[in-house]
Amino acid sequence: MGTIYSPVLLITAFFETQQARWVKSNRKRGEVDEDTIEEWEQMDGEMDLEGEGWTKKVQATRPNVDVGVEAVYDEVGQLRKEVKELRDLLEGVKGRVADGQ
Repeated sequence: MGTIYSPVLLITAFFETQQARWVKSNRKRGEVDEDTIEEWEQMDGEMDLEGEGWTKKVQATRPNVDVGVEAVYDEVGQLRKEVKELRDLLEGVKGRVADGQ
């Protein structure tokens, strides 16, 4: 994998280094980091995310990080039980294959 990805990573590192030098040079002179205005920056005041339903979609797909520790322990316990059942099932299949059935 290293052989495959190393040329791409080296090229990326070269371009990132050049960009970092350019930004550092601009900061020394007191200029802004970039002069390019992206399309999303131009449309900042024009988009109504709530009206288009994006806010609701984001809230619906957001993970619940406020889950209590007890709920996590319950989930881990359930997962352990399912893994044990799966292990028992696989051992049974392995035994039948070893017996020639």
